[in-house]
Amino acid sequence: RSQAIQKTQKRKMMEIEKKESIIKDLEAKINYEIKRKKELEKYKQCSQNIKPLLALLQERQLNQVILDKLFKVMVFAENRDLLNANDRYIDLSIGNAAWPMGLTMVGIHQRTGKSAVAPTQVAYILNDEIS
Repeated sequence: RSQAIQKTQKRKMMEIEKKESIIKDLEAKINYEIKRKKELEKYKQCSQNIKPLLALLQERQLNQVILDKLFKVMVFAENRDLLNANDRYIDLSIGNAAWPMGLTMVGIHQRTGKSAVAPTQVAYILNDEIS
């Protein structure tokens, strides 16, 4: 009789382990699907956001300074120098000039040195939606 009980317990344990394995597989599949959906959404958003840039490139109407900076990003990325590519991207997106706005105790005011900002220091990405 104890052998029969042991067999029954063993069978129940095997069934539980099988169900746990099935649950783990389902969780893995669900996690994969969630990750896949997020990646697909990122791809769709990127493809939508790059269309205005591609249009400017095709029409040869992209600002030369932006084009030069974008070229540097691409060269570094092609050479797998991703740190420098990231630095050039940051330079392209927010620039390296002092920000044209300041904050004082009185309130927000225009900075006095704004007119001295060179075109290569401008934060082009912040100018409009297309850049």
